[in-house]
Amino acid sequence: RGVNLDGAAAARAVLAEAAAAGGRVVAFFCESIISCGGQIVLPPGYLAAVYGVMRAAGVVCIADEVQTGFARSGDVFWAFQTQGVVPDIVTMGKPMGNGFPIGGLVTSHSLAASFAAGGMEYFNTYGGNNAAVAAGRAVLQEIRQQQLQQRAGDTGRYLQASLQSLQARFPQLIGDVRGIGLFYGLDIVACPIAKTPGPMFASAIKEAAKARRVLLSTDGPAENVIKIKPPLVFGTAEVDRLAAVLGEVLSMLTAPDTFAHLMAQEQHWQQHVAPLLAHYTQNEAHLQQQLLLQELLVPLTAAPEVKSAASNTSSSSSSSSDMVVDLELAVSAARLA
Repeated sequence: RGVNLDGAAAARAVLAEAAAAGGRVVAFFCESIISCGGQIVLPPGYLAAVYGVMRAAGVVCIADEVQTGFARSGDVFWAFQTQGVVPDIVTMGKPMGNGFPIGGLVTSHSLAASFAAGGMEYFNTYGGNNAAVAAGRAVLQEIRQQQLQQRAGDTGRYLQASLQSLQARFPQLIGDVRGIGLFYGLDIVACPIAKTPGPMFASAIKEAAKARRVLLSTDGPAENVIKIKPPLVFGTAEVDRLAAVLGEVLSMLTAPDTFAHLMAQEQHWQQHVAPLLAHYTQNEAHLQQQLLLQELLVPLTAAPEVKSAASNTSSSSSSSSDMVVDLELAVSAARLA
């Protein structure tokens, strides 16, 4: 929270880190709104700043619109438009076929030509079949004819107001309401002042809502963000139903006895589970560094000075014996897989 808000500075730091390791960044891949990371709406101008630094270094900028594209953002068709950028590549998927398995990629003629110029050939057994094309075309027609982009924008504003009203009623649990169009998240917290994640409360909200026939999911590194991503045909009546169920559930969970019970679970999570998650994240970062050095930066034909530098990096990367064991197990598992 509150880290890397300066897009240009964050991009420069990543490029410097790659250079220090003896490598370079070739592509920057980012969702236009961070979905599984917790429904994070990027600060205004963030991607423009990142793209500027990355492109100056010859990096290809890719926007992932699998969850946010196809009119879900409301006022714009693609979420990257809210950032005022034009990506080099746009990837898209699930909503493109409204249930039919189809995905797509859009890029420039120059990038496509450079792919073929190197002798590469793209092949896909199921690519370009008529059924997929028909499904994708039908989805675009429905979005246009049913004015679903405008509906997503109008309904999204009504949804935002409803969720903010719930936040005002239950500030002890709802730390933030964020999103655009029909892509929103409720940041559930155990402490409204410190904004401590409340995954146990979030799970309880999700399950209680499901028992009332309202399906929600949780996202974010701590699984404490209630994800609200309904179909584009969602309207004000459905928002009212959602708000009523959430209000009922939150009232139940904030009753003194229930709240105290869940708070005890949250404290256990903070004391025992959160440190483990942090440890796993640290292990993952070290493992990625080791694999990068092993597979990319230290080929058998590498110069002696590169091998020496990689050896020094490898020997100093483990901060404890348990880290070494975890890395060895992970490498072994990767090889078995």
